[in-house]
Amino acid sequence: MSKPLACGQPAIQPSSNFAAQQNRILITHDRGTMPRYFFERIAAEKSNNPGLLIVRQECAIGAVIESLMLIWAASPQEEWRDRMEYL
Repeated sequence: MSKPLACGQPAIQPSSNFAAQQNRILITHDRGTMPRYFFERIAAEKSNNPGLLIVRQECAIGAVIESLMLIWAASPQEEWRDRMEYL
């Protein structure tokens, strides 16, 4: 069973915290709130910010998969620490 969110706690925080705990880059369509929470984590000096990729809803899934495969194959994970990019 998942832990309920505290009153006023944005739903996005658990997903970014989970991604950081798992040392995984977070991929999202949420261009409105995710960048803010990502930079808040950096400002709070949270040591584990594995990266954030923001994908436009209009992007073709094949192009997104190609981009993700290229990122995975061509760059070390450390390169994405505290980094946010738009695909």
